[in-house]
Amino acid sequence: QLQQQNSPAAAAAAAGAHAQSTIRGCAATSDLPAGSNVISLPAKLLITYKTAAESDFGRVLTKIGLDPDTLAVVWTMVERWDEEATARPFWQALPEQFNTGKAQLLTSSWPFLRS
Repeated sequence: QLQQQNSPAAAAAAAGAHAQSTIRGCAATSDLPAGSNVISLPAKLLITYKTAAESDFGRVLTKIGLDPDTLAVVWTMVERWDEEATARPFWQALPEQFNTGKAQLLTSSWPFLRS
């Protein structure tokens, strides 16, 4: 049995006192046998390097010579705000800001980044 985790309390419990976001995803509430399928998605719903590269915009980015990582980042930045994007429901479900806490921990010790 899987239980969706999407609450500030779950985030605080999992990430400690520095949690500024919520955990999104699922967690097993009982043991799963080895090799169990937990989640199954149709390939057409996956967002991959291939998805980005084979889109109209991705083909343009490929022609100008972007490496796969840069192409994927630029594609994602544009695709996320496209109102006609196939993955629009996914993009809309993402938080506007996300902080793992690690970035804040690392940068808090860098005096030149403090305001």
